[in-house]
Amino acid sequence: MASTKPSPTWSPPDRRSETTKPATGYQCLDPARGRCLAKRVERADSPWSRARGLLGRSGLEPGQALWLAPCRQVHTFFMRFAIDVIFLDQTGKVLRLCRRMAPWRISPWVAGAGSALELAGGGADGLALGDRLEFVPKEDGW
Repeated sequence: MASTKPSPTWSPPDRRSETTKPATGYQCLDPARGRCLAKRVERADSPWSRARGLLGRSGLEPGQALWLAPCRQVHTFFMRFAIDVIFLDQTGKVLRLCRRMAPWRISPWVAGAGSALELAGGGADGLALGDRLEFVPKEDGW
């Protein structure tokens, strides 16, 4: 009978290294206006990265964003700066815009949202409900 014991060279995966690896960056494009909404988009798609969000940061630079997925609602508790939040469905359609959301606020629950993009306050200027955004992976990270 074959042994089910792992070989001596096998070791369990180190989950800590998965959460500390630099994520592949994205760009967020607004094709209707032919512009890049954010050149440095970090994706938060694990429970830990979504819970942490933008906490502990002093701000977002222009062109920098955090893409939370899945996400139907956000809060700005313990944050130090205002943000624009764009709620998107699974196809990238803008369902709701929360502009210049101040610290210590809670956004509305957005039914049908699949993700949310957080930008520095004013970063969503020019967008309208129904617009579609595209996320393009950057091969070189940032």
